[in-house]
Amino acid sequence: NPPTRCDDTTGVWMEHHKVAAIGVNARRWITQHGVAINMDAICMEGFQHIVPCGLVDRKVGYLNQFLSSPQSIPDFLPYLMEALEHVFQMDLVLTPEDEAALYGVLGTAPAVVAPPPN
Repeated sequence: NPPTRCDDTTGVWMEHHKVAAIGVNARRWITQHGVAINMDAICMEGFQHIVPCGLVDRKVGYLNQFLSSPQSIPDFLPYLMEALEHVFQMDLVLTPEDEAALYGVLGTAPAVVAPPPN
């Protein structure tokens, strides 16, 4: 089954499991926002006791538990970016700094920190 949005909840749901969330905060004229997507079982450490959105009949899940062909984060990222561009009617542009940070986080390119010279 494809991911769904439910009218009475926030997040992205697959078979009554919350696999993604978007958070927004505004305080003192400053906004913060973020996206969280649970891709693999490793993401689930510490989530066993969480009741997503206070809904006792639902659980937290991860995307790859519902896919016939599991996705890596680097493979999934272009689909996420395309969906965000479509929904928010905008073009995402990654700067070289953005790409370096993403590669470091995603492990798709070496993130090398050289030791300081003696």
